[in-house]
Amino acid sequence: MAFMPLSYRLLEAATNGDISLLRKLFHNKVKTESVDENGNTPLMLAVLHNHVFAAELLLEYGANIEHFNDLHHRSVHLAAMNNNEEMLILLLSRGAQFKHPNHEGFLPIQLTHTDSKVYNVLYNAQNNVMPDELEKVNDVPIIPTYTIPLPKVKTDKGKKDKKKGGKAKKKGKRKK
Repeated sequence: MAFMPLSYRLLEAATNGDISLLRKLFHNKVKTESVDENGNTPLMLAVLHNHVFAAELLLEYGANIEHFNDLHHRSVHLAAMNNNEEMLILLLSRGAQFKHPNHEGFLPIQLTHTDSKVYNVLYNAQNNVMPDELEKVNDVPIIPTYTIPLPKVKTDKGKKDKKKGGKAKKKGKRKK
């Protein structure tokens, strides 16, 4: 097996949305700003492949949200082209700029369909109505404490020395 640099493994983990590998790499102090042959950062690869949780983790570890690749696409352009509303809301809520054109002069809003939810999010952002940050969904539902039955507590009310049912053992010698 050939040795892979940690920066390459970070790019691969972001592409695959591998959260556990991303956490391990960050534990080993891998920098978030490595780039692939097209100038894409791990954040951009997570956005391209619609891995919202991976993108959120990369942002928590300091990924540059405004980095642009060889085509001058930023993460917000990629989310708009992929028509990924959840990703776009995440990026905008973390301060991504949506008024920068790509290499062809297109803004992110110009890369979407006018009848899409992504278009509406970008249109609202242009009119200073920013989306709220996404609610984190718990995999485990919150159960109110009053619905959980209390364990039954055994009390010893003077039954310490009493033997339980069955034949009592006789002490003494056995007859042969």
